[in-house]
Amino acid sequence: MSRHPPKPRLALTLGVTGHRLTRAPAAAENGQGAPRAFDVAAVGKALEAAFAATAAGLAAIGAEAKASFSEVPPIVTLISSLAEGADRIAARAALEAGFALDVVLPCPAPIYLETFVDDASRQEFAALAARARATLILPLAGDSASPLAERLPATFEAAGLTTLAQSDILVAVWDGKPAEGRGGTGQIVEEAARRGAPIIVVDPEDGATRLLWADEPADEATTRRALDIAPRPLAPALAELIAHIVGPPLAAEERAGLKQYFACRVGADASRRASHVFDGRDLKAPRAQWPRVSAAVGESPTNRAAAKRYAQALLAAEDVAARHAGAYRRLFLVSSAATVLASALVAAAARFRELHLTAAAFELLTVALVGGLVLFATRRRWHHQWFEAREVAERLRIVAPAWLLGAWPSHLKPAQAAWPGWCARAVARELPLFAGEIANLSGEIRDILAALVDEQLAYHIANAERLERRDHVYEGIGVILLAASLVNNAVYLAVRFFVASGLESYESWGLAAAIFLPAAATAAYGVRLFGDYEDLARRSRRTAGELRALQARIVGALDIRGLRGVAEATTRAMLSDLDAWRVAVESRRLSAS
Repeated sequence: MSRHPPKPRLALTLGVTGHRLTRAPAAAENGQGAPRAFDVAAVGKALEAAFAATAAGLAAIGAEAKASFSEVPPIVTLISSLAEGADRIAARAALEAGFALDVVLPCPAPIYLETFVDDASRQEFAALAARARATLILPLAGDSASPLAERLPATFEAAGLTTLAQSDILVAVWDGKPAEGRGGTGQIVEEAARRGAPIIVVDPEDGATRLLWADEPADEATTRRALDIAPRPLAPALAELIAHIVGPPLAAEERAGLKQYFACRVGADASRRASHVFDGRDLKAPRAQWPRVSAAVGESPTNRAAAKRYAQALLAAEDVAARHAGAYRRLFLVSSAATVLASALVAAAARFRELHLTAAAFELLTVALVGGLVLFATRRRWHHQWFEAREVAERLRIVAPAWLLGAWPSHLKPAQAAWPGWCARAVARELPLFAGEIANLSGEIRDILAALVDEQLAYHIANAERLERRDHVYEGIGVILLAASLVNNAVYLAVRFFVASGLESYESWGLAAAIFLPAAATAAYGVRLFGDYEDLARRSRRTAGELRALQARIVGALDIRGLRGVAEATTRAMLSDLDAWRVAVESRRLSAS
């Protein structure tokens, strides 16, 4: 592993949905049940052209922003269920274009094969599936006691939604009509529109292509319909869309932060641990805790490479965050301690005249030292690099269970304005689809989620207690110093009015105390205020409450919908605290004053 945080590979993921062209029912005017007049050749040519334009658009981003990506060649991935018709036409076109093919099977292959029309279709499926980089097998939906025919619609719906959840752009071979059943093409297209996902629509009758992309964020309070989005011609809108999705943030400050992050040094320990994932043991070693997940990761070269790449990115972010947090905290404590010491010397100079020169020199040195350190830390962006790298790490932390479940959480939306979110999404985007059968792993995936929730809960409880103790310590120090200052003033007044003969001997000591005690109390208050310990502890307590509620949900058998729901809720709980923390940290910028 490089001794710097790894740059993500330039990648883009397309998902395909579409009609089973040879089996779709006819429009009413053609007679009930008659085959549609779909132009398979025209659809194939349209997809080839769209994929060529996609590759060109991605290559343009690679040339323009190569400093933000690794030197590994760019990759486009197509996710398909390899259903008869549009799915297979797209898969063949993608493979011809040099794309990677990842497959989402709605159910185990033996059941899925029975839904195809004949042996020739099954052989075509097998030939394409053999060329897939990774295959994720979803569990058969519904009650096991129900007939297969009743379970298949929900099963196909789950596959379509999984494809959509993994995709940056949805490719839809769609006639513009509503879905005729659950999980149909029309339903998936409408769900993509509701989520604000861009859609390349290919007309199955003539291959005409258009782009549906509402570049403003989706308003989740209202349901957006696909046909309400003004269509755009594929050129040049597709190139603009790809730049919007995968290109690094446009703001100069964000790009500078990203560049500086990639230039950070990563400790040897993070490099050595980069082959560890899930339970912290080496990928080549068997795991007792989650043996099935471990086997699925360790036995698949695709999974193993993806897990290692993910671990490299996560551990590097954690290391950079920890290093800059330590440097930033040490700077603040040193500055506060130096200020208090300078105040003590000034106070001593008020009592001992011979210390005037020493106190003045030390005060000058302290001001120069604090100012220089703050200037150095500001130029090196210690403050920003701390919380930005921590944000990358926290956003990546939820990626592992989401990867196993085949659905990225909502915070990993394709386009990200701030570079930490962009970096986390870019790392996730380059990961292939998890190769495995969820039905065999669902219990352990639930346990992985439970372990993540338990770990985060323990952290927030301990963090709240630690911050509350620290807040009480600094509060106590400040109160004691202020009380001492009040006592000093009271003693001075008592001596002044009742023991006049002792005023001269006490005055110099009282003056020294009057200088030092309020300054030290102010420093203690400043540490407490700047550290924001009370508010941080309150937020950790609140997040801990949300995580406790999640613990109650992660019990018993959970289907894939339930597991994805828990993963999304866990993400929201973790990132709500992160967002509040970031706002708080950004409001406490370093300043020499």
